[in-house]
Amino acid sequence: MASTPPWQPPANGRDPVPDPGVAAVAAGLLRLPGCVLVLVDLQNDFCHPDGACARMGQDITPVQRMLPAVTDLISLAGARDVPTVFLRVTHGPWFNTDGWLRRGAGGATLSSATPIVADGTWGAEFCQVSPAPNDLVVTKHRYSGFDHTELELALRAKRCRTVVLAGTQTNVCVRETAFDAVAQGFGVVVVRDCVASTAPGLHDASLTDISERAGHVVALADLKAAWPAPDRQLQAGQHG
Repeated sequence: MASTPPWQPPANGRDPVPDPGVAAVAAGLLRLPGCVLVLVDLQNDFCHPDGACARMGQDITPVQRMLPAVTDLISLAGARDVPTVFLRVTHGPWFNTDGWLRRGAGGATLSSATPIVADGTWGAEFCQVSPAPNDLVVTKHRYSGFDHTELELALRAKRCRTVVLAGTQTNVCVRETAFDAVAQGFGVVVVRDCVASTAPGLHDASLTDISERAGHVVALADLKAAWPAPDRQLQAGQHG
């Protein structure tokens, strides 16, 4: 059987399209139960027009466009009893080490003029999404959801085989969490329609990097097909 060529984002800079073979490869990873949906940093400072990223001049249009698809994904996970984790990041004096404050462009990432996801502020609150009573909220203080958090323990307790990732930003916290998930022995599936970044070029490059070295990038439609309604699963079993 001929091998499928590696997936690459198009040269015209539009959102990358998954390799046609990826959905089939990922289908085994998406069997239920065994998946946990992990939503990354869907917070006002990253997603809202009045948030810190927008006030720093970043174009949050891709993030805003992503939010309805994320809402759809959350509803799908709830209907299929997929455990869901909401990651949130906060910054504050207890966790802002000198090295962390110096990160980025000369430390400008944590500008005193525009603080971002400061602990206890509106900017650190969720944007257009709300955890359900049975969902888990994990607070982190670095890029990866695994870095000094209880995320790994929660995934083990839920007998997670595959981490399904959505959220922002693709090239920062989504990517870091994806690679750390692989390092901890989990499968990784990133839902292309449900991740975004204020830097489209880095978004595309990160999806390519994830698909080549960490996991699989699939469309929300592929995920819906892999997580059919219970009556469809029953019908498929009767005709199998």
